[in-house]
Amino acid sequence: MSEQNLTVPESKSTKNGLTAGVILIVIGLGMLLFQLIDRPLLFPLVLGAVFLVAGMVTRNAGLLIPGGIIGGVGMGAMSIELSWLYPTGSVESGGVFLLAFSLGWFLIILLSKLFTDATQTWALIPGGIIAAIGGLVLMGQTGLNILEVAGRFWPVILVVIGLSIIYGWWKERK
Repeated sequence: MSEQNLTVPESKSTKNGLTAGVILIVIGLGMLLFQLIDRPLLFPLVLGAVFLVAGMVTRNAGLLIPGGIIGGVGMGAMSIELSWLYPTGSVESGGVFLLAFSLGWFLIILLSKLFTDATQTWALIPGGIIAAIGGLVLMGQTGLNILEVAGRFWPVILVVIGLSIIYGWWKERK
């Protein structure tokens, strides 16, 4: 007589509970650690990395998304704190922050492609917008002028999109 495999597969809620528990422990330990060291701006970078690793291990895009966003904020904060390219407080340092932040959004796309069944291409929209604004800020006065004009006339884009949707609806009814 052959032995039957009597193991019960782990339920999704059990895996989610384990993941949530581990994330909370890591966050708590991280917060304790960051009270002891003098680099509080490292916390978002480390927290983002925790979410990213958890998302890659569990193959869950729901963890990759906050990981990319929080990690992007952490990269931006570190780039400003360390004054890698521009002095802290300068307009250009804001552009560098935005470019680093956009990298977190692009990371969502890449890691979801590599580790999940569904590539999160929607993250290209906020990431692209944030990167474009950061690039324009780094262009200096010309870029700031472009941003000023775009800030004034961006509602026209909404009108054009709305008209396009209505046209498609109207065409479909015929």
